[in-house]
Amino acid sequence: MDNKKPHNNFFNYVFSQKPLIQDFIRELMPDIAAKINLESLEKDDTTYIDEKLKEFYSDIVYNCEQKGKHPIKITLLFEHKSTPPTYPHLQLLEYLMGVWNYNIENKEKLTPIIPIIFYH
Repeated sequence: MDNKKPHNNFFNYVFSQKPLIQDFIRELMPDIAAKINLESLEKDDTTYIDEKLKEFYSDIVYNCEQKGKHPIKITLLFEHKSTPPTYPHLQLLEYLMGVWNYNIENKEKLTPIIPIIFYH
């Protein structure tokens, strides 16, 4: 735990709890909840950010399956910020590219990703 970042510690703890993340998605993102199998949520401990950015960024990633005829892997990416980010799309692009480069290196299909940024 990093005593210099209590909000980040809290965020990481809360969003690392599967029942809490299921409730969060069910209550605050009902459109997404209707399209994914919340029981299939599984925390992904793979880090998709490179070492030089690790000090500045943290990520919590969950993988899950889509409901329906064609199950696919979906990644929900949660990022916490203390202030509104100036260029959130660029940071999210770095994450997306990190996941997709990992997919390519491991000869996997590209994973659909739902990025989510929180700030307080």
